[in-house]
Amino acid sequence: MSQVSKLKAIKTTHLAFCAALLIFAAVAPVIVENNIYFDSALNQNNGLYPLFPVLAIIFTIVGIFLFNKQIAAIDNSETFDTKFMKYQTAFLIRCAFLEGAALLNVAGFLVTANAVFLVAAAVPFLFLVKLRPTKENVIETLNLQYPDTEIE
Repeated sequence: MSQVSKLKAIKTTHLAFCAALLIFAAVAPVIVENNIYFDSALNQNNGLYPLFPVLAIIFTIVGIFLFNKQIAAIDNSETFDTKFMKYQTAFLIRCAFLEGAALLNVAGFLVTANAVFLVAAAVPFLFLVKLRPTKENVIETLNLQYPDTEIE
């Protein structure tokens, strides 16, 4: 697989993570319909609040931490293919944690119809969108030098 198609593949994977989450979050209010409310009081009867929003924050932090830990373990003397494979693994783990955090809260919204869960789902989703892989980001993260910087 060429360097060009490697970056394109990871961008497509990122788009799939974002699109799946966005579609699920867009369909959820249609399913719940007229029962939607917003209540951020801590004394709610269900056990999902504030547990799910707190888990979203924890999952977001853990996903970013694991990504940074795996990137730090990459040796600069390794080949581009090895570096990129490790980057891709770290990237997928980070995406999985962010998407899991958001999906958990969208499911909480489906169960309770409380819109506070959609707000909590937005935080990891925005991180996921912000952390989109770009050529510049990959070059900087992996400390690539020419000719390895010729990825698209």
